This record gives sequence, structure tokens and C-alpha cells, in this order.
Amino acid sequence: QFFSSLLNFMFVVKVKEAILDDNVRAGWSASCYAWINGVSGILQFLLLPFLMKKIDPKRIWLFMPSLMLCFTLSQYIEKEPSLLLVASAFSCMKTMEYSLRGAVTEILYSSLDYE
Repeated sequence: QFFSSLLNFMFVVKVKEAILDDNVRAGWSASCYAWINGVSGILQFLLLPFLMKKIDPKRIWLFMPSLMLCFTLSQYIEKEPSLLLVASAFSCMKTMEYSLRGAVTEILYSSLDYE
């Protein structure tokens, strides 16, 4: 959750710095969210059902924060991270939040057999 909030903040700040016109910024942000939702839908309905059968959920729980840590560190390594880097990190985080985390969380809370 920490990386999610941090990347969201960095995304908003970087978009505001890079795109000064409010109308253009709103359109760009809407396009970004449209791509995030589209990729999330493809993952959730086409790829994840297949992958969840092949990959242990514990590995996915380790993969998600590790990937976000890498994206966040790459932004701090650069003195002035580009909008592309910040938007990529934000998009990856939101895509995982919308699709992957939801699928893995359902497995975590699935009812257990009493036997």
C-alpha cells in the first residue's frame, strides 16, 4: 500500500510538471487510465486464469512488492525521472492492483475444507 500511495503521488506531481495545460493533462491522464483498465481487463480475463494454475500464489505475493520496489528505486536513482518512467511505474502498479492483487486475494480468502 505504501508503494501504491508513493507512486500515485509521484505520478500526479510529474504529470503536473510535464503537462502545464489542464485540458491536455486531463486528456493524457484519461488515456493513461484507459490503457491501465484495458491491460487489467486482458490480464484478469485472459492471462491470469491460465497463470494462476501454473504459478504458486505465494510467489505472486512476493513478486508484486518486489516489482514496485524496483520501479520506485529506479525513479530515485535518476536525478530527474522522466514522465515515461513515472507513468510506467504507476501503470504497472495500478494494473497489478486492479487485476493481479484481486485474483490472488480471492485465493487467500477461499474457504478451507474442515477435514
